[in-house]
Amino acid sequence: MLRSGIIYWCLFVLASIGLNGQRPVSIDTAAWHASIRKLPSYEAPTSLWEKNRAVAHGKSSRRTEREAEKVFEEQPVKRRDVPKWVNQFLRILLIILAGSILFKFIRKIRVILNPALSSTIQAVAPPESTLTAFTEPWFLDQIAQAKKEQDAIQTIRYQFLYALWLLHSNKLVNWRKEKTNAIYLKELQQLPSLQKQFGQRAQFYELVWYGRIAVHEGIMQSEVSKSDAFLEVIKARGDHA
Repeated sequence: MLRSGIIYWCLFVLASIGLNGQRPVSIDTAAWHASIRKLPSYEAPTSLWEKNRAVAHGKSSRRTEREAEKVFEEQPVKRRDVPKWVNQFLRILLIILAGSILFKFIRKIRVILNPALSSTIQAVAPPESTLTAFTEPWFLDQIAQAKKEQDAIQTIRYQFLYALWLLHSNKLVNWRKEKTNAIYLKELQQLPSLQKQFGQRAQFYELVWYGRIAVHEGIMQSEVSKSDAFLEVIKARGDHA
């Protein structure tokens, strides 16, 4: 028992001496710094992946920049150029558009500076397409001039247009350039007598003016008289309205 106690006491003393005699390891030594210098450096990229990563983060070097330029030189950017004929077509189109705008502008300026031109242009247009632009004295003058020249066809024409002008002025029909005589005939269905006479005048007018049908002189003079009577009927209705 005593011997075991002595043995344990000796082991305890030896362990205490070993622990008390151990010195702490210091990292601030020349040997430590030397070992650190032997480790691989992480300050410069050591692989292609690291180079690309450095370029992506804005840390490129001259070498990586030269490599990037070389890649772009080997693979140039492809550009889609517009064909020459497209440019020429657009240029011609713009010239035509500018010319038409300039022509209309000059024509309008001429009309503003010289108002007499507007009446001349209006007189040139056929009354069939600009019926409401004319006046009653104008139609009467044209009818009188055609009768004086013994032009029966022109007389029939101006008589019919004057009748249509009177019907529109008295609000019996609504004149429009695109309308036909058949449409005006339907608009007069509430006035059967006037509708019948208008139908006869319209039919004869279309035969001699558009159809160019040759009619005997006696028949032409008879139709002129009937047209004069039809005009008086329309005027009388307008006076009583």
